[in-house]
Amino acid sequence: MNLFNIFGIKKAEQSGEDDRNGAESCLDDQRRSLCAVISDTEKEVNQDACGTYYDELSGTTVVAVADGIGSNKHVEAGSRFVVDKALELVSSCLERDAALDYTQIFSDIQAGLTAMVDREFSDQLSTISRKDFGTTLIVGVDTQDTFTIAYLGNGCAYYMMGDFVKFPDVNYLPWNINNLLVPHSLPDEVTGQEALCKYFSYKPAIIDQCVPTVISISKNHHAGEIFVIGTDGVDSLDKHDEFAFSHNELMMTSSWSMSLLCDRIKKTLESSSELSDELLYQMLEKYMITLRNEDRMDDDTTIGVIMSPKVFQKE
Repeated sequence: MNLFNIFGIKKAEQSGEDDRNGAESCLDDQRRSLCAVISDTEKEVNQDACGTYYDELSGTTVVAVADGIGSNKHVEAGSRFVVDKALELVSSCLERDAALDYTQIFSDIQAGLTAMVDREFSDQLSTISRKDFGTTLIVGVDTQDTFTIAYLGNGCAYYMMGDFVKFPDVNYLPWNINNLLVPHSLPDEVTGQEALCKYFSYKPAIIDQCVPTVISISKNHHAGEIFVIGTDGVDSLDKHDEFAFSHNELMMTSSWSMSLLCDRIKKTLESSSELSDELLYQMLEKYMITLRNEDRMDDDTTIGVIMSPKVFQKE
């Protein structure tokens, strides 16, 4: 079994050495991306889940976040399972130097979820519906050259230029920070409320319910890149209530939570001479405290932040 700490470094568990031709890590700590992930809630049960993995040989960082769909039963178990299974499957591909087929990975996650429920909840199957254990999932895979997200459901996946800190405080410009994640949701025909049309659950009835959207970005910006993935407690386009129309143009608002996170990232980059995974995590801890103090944590909130080396390396 693979074990991971909160900073994405694989913990030693085996007695032997890495069997991939005896190769050592191709990246030192100064050349790999930084990563931190955190999850918090003010509810009795946090229905979100998160995890990370770092593959030393390839220098690949993997982050997974999931949001259990709160109207259904056992969703916290569903979100925890899909995060752990995603990390297991992706890390296995990386360790075998195999291609990452995200459609197959997500199909295997769904098969594993159904098998887990059949096995561990066998005495409750008569009361379990198809939507139970329902959860979203966002997987971010960061390599030296690309950043890829594969997702089901909603949430956010922000792509920031590393030099966004140089812009004025009042002006986070749209070509500088963008949410890449278009939610898999549609308005309910009766209530008009947004409802997910793609997500993991027990024995899904729709054939393409677990086929992910996959977006890959070439990392070629001179100032580096910052990637943020999060559940809808951070931001999600289908949760925005305010829109502005002007001369037939549509302008979409951002969330207060995401604006605050941008501010915290900016101040961390401006004030720190040396960055680390631990420092990123401390920044996220303080961010969560502010959400609580400002009474802005209205849902489970889970965030993963990845910074490419160009962002924090000093010339």
